[in-house]
Amino acid sequence: MINQQYKFGKSHLICCTRGILVIAERLPLITQDLLLTIMPVNYRKSDIKHLLEHLSHKTNESLDHHGFGRISELVGGSISHKYLYDNLYGRIKSGSGDDEIRLSPNKMDELAQFLGYQNFNTFLDHIKMPLDLILKSLEGSYYSYVRKRSKEGTLLRSPVRVVERENQVILTLKGPNWEYVGGLRLVDGCLFCTMKSEKSKKSFHHVYKVGKSEFPKVLMGLFTGVSSANDPIAGRCVLIRQKEPFDRLQNQQLSIDEMVDSQNRAYRNLARYFKTYEDNILRINTPGGFDLDDLIP
Repeated sequence: MINQQYKFGKSHLICCTRGILVIAERLPLITQDLLLTIMPVNYRKSDIKHLLEHLSHKTNESLDHHGFGRISELVGGSISHKYLYDNLYGRIKSGSGDDEIRLSPNKMDELAQFLGYQNFNTFLDHIKMPLDLILKSLEGSYYSYVRKRSKEGTLLRSPVRVVERENQVILTLKGPNWEYVGGLRLVDGCLFCTMKSEKSKKSFHHVYKVGKSEFPKVLMGLFTGVSSANDPIAGRCVLIRQKEPFDRLQNQQLSIDEMVDSQNRAYRNLARYFKTYEDNILRINTPGGFDLDDLIP
């Protein structure tokens, strides 16, 4: 709280209950809200640890000297490598227990905004909010199935893992060359996931219908993304839960014609679902002049 303000010419001295003295030139008044953004605030070490872990996950950088250098470059603004490594990481590593450390609220808000939150308090609200039971029930390993873009009937099978991590549910799809990772969101009975690969710089967006079902065995959805030729594509996708752990699942290309008569019921049903090319793959016309004539097949 601000107790007194004293004016000396163009300068103001502000005395506070915490014993902090601020000298401000050419400012007629410093409000309490403004002062609170200047004053250091106590933060729990465990909350700062969560913040650093989220920064590491978003940037795909490790929490070490090199990683903090890259994170500071990506965040920009007033966040330096020294601040991340010494003021945050170094101080939460020192001491014992979950004692508090004093930090600038402006910098905490800046880091939280980089993660997509309005401020640090909204970040804390999110990570401490209980997960929806439907989202929690999705944990496990799956096979993802999509039809190959070519006309021959081929299904692409990819291992998928869904895990709860830092109060989020994360989906990882292992392709033949790269892994794609994204957080799952539940909105009005549908699951939304934007998966990104740091190595390929590509991303895919999946939407699945889950309704109010917990521990679903099969999820049907749609995907959008770009092909290997960098053309926009979309189509059906299916997730089927597996008993085997994620690290034992294998990528494979499957012939739809051979699956039709399979002894495996899942294969037979998948063959029927993905049999017709037109029902499963959506693509644009090949652009010529990027004008109205391109709309004509």
